[in-house]
Amino acid sequence: MEIAPGSTATSARRLTLWAGRLIVAISLLHIVFFVTVSWEYLPSWFAGDLWANEPFGADMSQAQAHFWVLLGSFAVPLLLLGAVIARSAREDRPLPAYVTWTLTAWVLVCALLLEPAGFPFLLVAAGMLVAAEVSRRRA
Repeated sequence: MEIAPGSTATSARRLTLWAGRLIVAISLLHIVFFVTVSWEYLPSWFAGDLWANEPFGADMSQAQAHFWVLLGSFAVPLLLLGAVIARSAREDRPLPAYVTWTLTAWVLVCALLLEPAGFPFLLVAAGMLVAAEVSRRRA
C-alpha cells in the first residue's frame, strides 16, 4: 500500500486518535472523581484559605491537598493535550516525536513512583503513541 508523502499510515493515525481520546477520558474521570471528593473544600478555596502563609515544608491542610489533586493537578493540561493529540490525528498531522517520548517518560516515572493512581492507564495511551511513532517511521 502506497502512502502519499506527508500523510501518516492509517494505523498510526488511528492509534494517535485513540490515545488522545483515552487521555481526555482519563483526565475527565480524574476531574469528576476529585470534584465529588473535594466538594466540601470548595467554599474554603474561595474564602481564601489557600493563601495561608505557612512555612515551606509544613504539612498542608486538607483544603490545600484537595486543591492540588484537582485544580492544581495535571488533569486540566492533560485534558487539553489529549484534545490536541486527537485533533492532530484527525487532521492527519503527525505528532512531534518529542511529545510522544516526553509524555511516555513522564508517565512511566509517575507510574513507578505513585500507586494507586491513574498513571498505568496513561501508560496505555503512551504505548499507543509510541506504536504510532514507530509505525510512522517505518512508513
